[in-house]
Amino acid sequence: MSSATSGYAYLPAGSTWSARNDGTELTSFHWLRKRYEPLAGVDAPGPVVGNERDVEPGAMPGTDGKWRTTRMLDPDDVAFDFGVNIVTFEPGGVSLN
Repeated sequence: MSSATSGYAYLPAGSTWSARNDGTELTSFHWLRKRYEPLAGVDAPGPVVGNERDVEPGAMPGTDGKWRTTRMLDPDDVAFDFGVNIVTFEPGGVSLN
């Protein structure tokens, strides 16, 4: 995997967007599409664009740092009706859930 990968975007319904590969290597992306479910009294979130490399992964409790979660959308922001996470297991990492 190239170091240029790892970008992400949250695009609200009705957003205009496009994707283009300006490189010389094959590229791919995952597109998750979900109907937004608003929460009464909470404004819908705006677009979020970033790179996974810029998000500090958090160690999961009780794992000695062998299991980390990188959360692309702020889990404390109730405007988002879903989460996007990358879970990383080091050798010896275990999920007990």
